[in-house]
Parts: sequence; structure tokens; C-alpha cells
Amino acid sequence: MGRLTATPERSSYLLLRDMLRLLRLLQQETIFCNGITLTQFIVLDHVAEADGALELSALHEVLMVDSSTTTRLIAPLIGRGLLKREKSERDPRAARLHLTMAGWSVHEEFFSCLSSHLQPLSSALNREETRRGMKCLLASLGSCCSAGQCC
Repeated sequence: MGRLTATPERSSYLLLRDMLRLLRLLQQETIFCNGITLTQFIVLDHVAEADGALELSALHEVLMVDSSTTTRLIAPLIGRGLLKREKSERDPRAARLHLTMAGWSVHEEFFSCLSSHLQPLSSALNREETRRGMKCLLASLGSCCSAGQCC
């Protein structure tokens, strides 16, 4: 085996690898404000995007995790009074999550802090190019790893 060949694809992979490493660190640490991790903020953000109320089953789908992982993620948020879990109006066997006033406040504070860190990146990059690049990356990786297909 020799040295790896420097190609645009290799450069893209190395960038992706380093980004994923950073995201793993952000997910594991209690960072930013109010002792909320990035993963917990993502949960709050999905509920906020759904106008403050989201079926638990829908959260499983958007997070792409099993129900036990979702339960583990939402438990501290419910315990802190940031989310409220109620029976679904559609199906009494299902649950619906609601963002509380405290949850909205923490969401807003966290996003404000996160935005201050993202602002230099947003300023340096063309918004449309960034959006197009991210959509392409998601589509490429999604097709590569979906339905048991891989390289």
C-alpha cells in the first residue's frame, strides 16, 4: 500500500470527516447555554419547527433513531420543564411533545449563542452555494447509505 492520492473527493472526505468529529464532540459535551447539548437543542428545534408541538413518532423519524434513544434524549428536557409530554390527540396510545414557555426561552437563547458562532461562517460563504453544496452532500450520502446500499 502506498500513499493516498490527493483528489478533490479525498479533500471533500477529509473535510467531512473533520466536521463529523467536531459534531460528535458537540453532541457529547454540555456546551453553549443553560446546560443544553447540541443534540438536546436539535430536539427542541424540531419541536419548535412544528409550531411547538410534535408527535413523538415524528421525532423518531426526523432524528433517525429508535424510540428508546428518543426517550433518553427527551427525558432530561421533560425533567427540566422544557418539554411537556401528553397523549396524542390523534391516537391515545401515542405521545405528543409540546415546547413549554421555558423551552421556547432556552431554544431562543441557545440559537442566539449558536448564531454568534456561525456568523463568521455565514459571512464568509455565499448562502446559495452553501445551501446547494449541503443539499448535494446530503443527497450523495443519503443515496449511498440508504436501504442497505453502500459503496
